[in-house]
Amino acid sequence: MSDCDQAAITLDYGNTVSMKDPNILLNVSPVEMHYVWMWARFYLLFNSTAHYDIIINSNFSHVCQNLESSTEWFQSIWYESKSVRELNINPFQENFVGVKNFAEETITVTLSYDKIYALYVFLTVCGALMFLNAERISKSAVFYYSSGTVLGAMCSILLLSFIFSRFVPKKSLSAFLLVGGWSFTLYLMRAFYYNFKNVFVNYFSYFVGYLVIVSFISFSFCYYKGPIRNPRSLQLLVWSIQGIGIVFIFYSCQLIHYSVLFIAILALYKKALVIFMKFRMRLWFFRPKIKLLTKEEFRKQGEVETQKALIELREFCRSPDCNSWRVMANLSNPSRFASFIEGDSHLSDDELFDYENDHADYMTEDDSDDG
Repeated sequence: MSDCDQAAITLDYGNTVSMKDPNILLNVSPVEMHYVWMWARFYLLFNSTAHYDIIINSNFSHVCQNLESSTEWFQSIWYESKSVRELNINPFQENFVGVKNFAEETITVTLSYDKIYALYVFLTVCGALMFLNAERISKSAVFYYSSGTVLGAMCSILLLSFIFSRFVPKKSLSAFLLVGGWSFTLYLMRAFYYNFKNVFVNYFSYFVGYLVIVSFISFSFCYYKGPIRNPRSLQLLVWSIQGIGIVFIFYSCQLIHYSVLFIAILALYKKALVIFMKFRMRLWFFRPKIKLLTKEEFRKQGEVETQKALIELREFCRSPDCNSWRVMANLSNPSRFASFIEGDSHLSDDELFDYENDHADYMTEDDSDDG
């Protein structure tokens, strides 16, 4: 019986299966799309000390064919013999999982999920903040120096590879690649990926020293060049930050239509915010100018308004709405109030004299200040 004729074992969430078969086929049924799974993480947990290869696909025949062609030699090059491995899956489609058990030892497979995965929530929040504050981030000196230092440290390996390649004869390098081929390349990738932790622990001081030197060189170069000032370069940086934010949001949500909707809402909000800020700036720059009065205009306006207010007061006091007897009972000089209503001046001769003297002194001081 061929492997494709083998029946797949249905694995439900929260359940565990343990098998020793050389070829293990599992079927994971899809879950119903619901907003509660927006930041959920669904994964398979494998536990075994044996060498094994994992193949996952929505096509059962594809899994069977790749399971038959899987070899221990390739698996030993690409994978390290780890007791526990996790594999994320798409929960909204039917998944077929094939496990190639080379040593035919017991392999335990558990189907589990986290309803709210903290990393997905963190990436969504970071993506939204990056998209909305891209302009501010791009102009930040802290972002410029920190990102430049990190990129310099990461790209230093590529620089070392380039320098090394300049000293290697091209003919010898071509012959070496021809002999080693992809096997040696895969071995180096596997060694770097799985032995990074051991290198970090055993050679911690060298690793830290290398990072410090490379980071200092990168920071010095960024300091020498200075922050970006060109408007087009800044705009490209803004678009790059917004693009990274969109990628974070898109891939941190299990439901694609919800992530697309969230990105659309952020884009509309950002556009509305830009329009609102432009409207406010237009009101600020094109607001009507207020004409200030000169001293002479201020004096004339005071006289005109004072006379107008006195006329309105006389008219009110003569109208039936004013209780004249009650008003006069509260005054210290009722006869003067009665004369004012009849048309006399509201100022006495002494008060008018004092006002003219004070006004003349005030105008003299102003003239001396202007001079």
